[in-house]
Amino acid sequence: DHSLSPIAESFHSIRTSVVFYLMGEKNKVVLTTSSNPAEGKSFISMNLASSFASTNFKTILVNLDLRKKNKQFAALYENAPLVGLSSYLIKQASVQDIIMRTKIENLDIIQNTDLPPNPVNLLASDTLRELFVYLRKNYDYIFIDSPPFGVVADSFLLMEHADLTVYVSRAGYAMKKLLKQSVDEIESKN
Repeated sequence: DHSLSPIAESFHSIRTSVVFYLMGEKNKVVLTTSSNPAEGKSFISMNLASSFASTNFKTILVNLDLRKKNKQFAALYENAPLVGLSSYLIKQASVQDIIMRTKIENLDIIQNTDLPPNPVNLLASDTLRELFVYLRKNYDYIFIDSPPFGVVADSFLLMEHADLTVYVSRAGYAMKKLLKQSVDEIESKN
């Protein structure tokens, strides 16, 4: 709402860095993760996707944390989604059923409405690969909000789909030892 505020300017600056790292190419996937819950990765994902959409890039934000519902993203749309990502991944919904327009021009969202009993299996599925093929064909930028890397294996599975990973660390909150272990693990697995 306040595109000239200091925080908005910070996200525009991060957007510039993301475009630089992606060498200006489009149809790219940016994954956001952290070591722990509550470090701000969803806040970063939402605002970074909004920043891209504000510059007329066709953008989608995908909530791929299948272990919890993200109420923060509800601020982006007027009506709660009836069908979500889990329904698509078990082939009970089409991709068109799960993509929602938001209040922000050029920004769509895929929200998770149900908590499945087997998130890792769904994230490793061919159906998720098919979703990313579709999204890359139809969007300039795809932002993934993933679970914390330091807590569950989900983020590591999702990194295979990402062109760039943004690792969020909250000052005064994140444990340095866990952050270093996570970064070392990511580097060791290339």
